[in-house]
Amino acid sequence: MTHVLNDPEHWLKRAEEARTLAGELTDSEARRMMLNIADGYDRLAKRAEARAKFNERFDAADFELHVVGDDIIVNVPGTRFTITFQRTPDKTGIEEKHAWARDDMNSPFSMTEFRTQAWEAASKHAYALGWIPQF
Repeated sequence: MTHVLNDPEHWLKRAEEARTLAGELTDSEARRMMLNIADGYDRLAKRAEARAKFNERFDAADFELHVVGDDIIVNVPGTRFTITFQRTPDKTGIEEKHAWARDDMNSPFSMTEFRTQAWEAASKHAYALGWIPQF
């Protein structure tokens, strides 16, 4: 089952309901506010669609991974997203290198979504390199 936050149809239905309700209102300020709410639901639907496309891209896309010393740099081709992970001091895992991440403000997905997927890709790569035990 798709989580409601990632279901564009849910948000489109809510937008339609809000517009229907706005049409029944006689107070012009209340109608305007309800139409603004409907517009917000439309934006949530677009974000949900973008997340779905993003997840498909990550399933199909190959990250660019570069190993430099004890660092693994992860990039998403076609975006400005990049993040660097380093081996932990005890060499049992990896951690994000402080201030070594770049966001892409024009992307339909968030830095949080990228960071999650990048960490997973970097962890798998670190395991394949023998840097860390299986996670």
